[in-house]
Amino acid sequence: MNKIKNIYILYLLFPLINLLTGLMTRFNIFPLTIGVAVRIALLIYILFYVLFISKSKYKKSTLIYYVLLFLFCIVYFITKPNFFTLRVLYHECNFLFKFMYYPILFFGLLNIFDENTYEENKWKKIMLFNIIFYIIFIIIPIITKTSFNAYVREGIGFSGWFYAANELGPILLMLFPVLFILLEKHKLMYILLSTLAIFSILAISTKVSSLGLGLILIFYFVLYLFKKRKTLNKMILILSIITFALLYSNYGKELYYKLECYNANVIPEKVVPNKKPIININPNNKDEGIDNENNDILSLILSNRNKKVITINKDYKTSSIINKLFGLGFYNLEKDEVFIIEMDFLDLFYHYGIIGLLLALYPYIYMIYQLIISIKNKNLKININLLYSVFIFCLIMGISFVAGHIIGSPAVSSFLVIYAIHICHLINKKLFKEEKEDK
Repeated sequence: MNKIKNIYILYLLFPLINLLTGLMTRFNIFPLTIGVAVRIALLIYILFYVLFISKSKYKKSTLIYYVLLFLFCIVYFITKPNFFTLRVLYHECNFLFKFMYYPILFFGLLNIFDENTYEENKWKKIMLFNIIFYIIFIIIPIITKTSFNAYVREGIGFSGWFYAANELGPILLMLFPVLFILLEKHKLMYILLSTLAIFSILAISTKVSSLGLGLILIFYFVLYLFKKRKTLNKMILILSIITFALLYSNYGKELYYKLECYNANVIPEKVVPNKKPIININPNNKDEGIDNENNDILSLILSNRNKKVITINKDYKTSSIINKLFGLGFYNLEKDEVFIIEMDFLDLFYHYGIIGLLLALYPYIYMIYQLIISIKNKNLKININLLYSVFIFCLIMGISFVAGHIIGSPAVSSFLVIYAIHICHLINKKLFKEEKEDK
């Protein structure tokens, strides 16, 4: 039981660890941040547990997977002899750790929960604590005017005292649903918490966090329409708050401004809050050599990630079969810099090849396998809890595909792993030992 308690404690500490990591990164306090150190220690513990302690029924399959992952890493570097310099190896090992963190943690926790039981109610409380922590350390810095900007551009979004807004948004989106679950049992306190959570997500002012929140609210609103409870009024209240906040958030202003620039065929400049932006209008765009592709709506939505895909796809097409199988690597030796698309699945495909992608996707294949078994045995029970979890998981995976910073970000994927484990538990109740009933 101590083993599972250690995992609970660690997840309770994750928000604090992420906060300290953000401060250490911003102020360059130490090259190795507390977040990296803790997560390296966690993976070492997971590997040690599976190798020497676990007696789980999943131990054998987990060890086979770990061996395949290890062999892939060896072949990955062998096929890239030019990468054997300290600078390049540092970056490559860094990305390898980030992208392989999720599958290693997933199968490790599968073993731990199998032997120590999976207790859903405890995880709800842990997630609730997490989102309260995040809310406090986003809102207080905003009030005290000590918050960092979500982006380098002045006035666009707030990240509190945390570091990466692209990671902070998805984390809050994953934690947000626990408020709706608890909203059914409590009233004023959780309406207040939900409102503060909505404000915090909108304050980040990223496309991902704002649009993701909107989709979550719409999904829950539709579900609650089919439930004969008085919760609908609460949902309408929260939806009204969300709509009002979105209209007056920095994100809403910036999006309106960008679309206005796009429609007018102009060059967007830096947005300054409460000031009307200066717009350089040039309807023809040809005389001043302006690239029309910069105003492409797809580039606006994907923040030019689609152009990165075109660039790396050219290199991939002309690469050898070995590179197609084991990837091109993240470090571009010609330009002497790291090249990342920021679309997780495409990063996996191009940088780690077909084999690397398949290995990284195996946890999801395993989830589908569990779903097929459950349907085949007629054990699948579709309920609100399962629908919530599957929707959030699919939403986050969608974000991972179009905006990245999910699978390749351990701070985010740590929470995604719990969603995956939870869904597997709901799909197949025999996956772990039965949860003890709350008295």
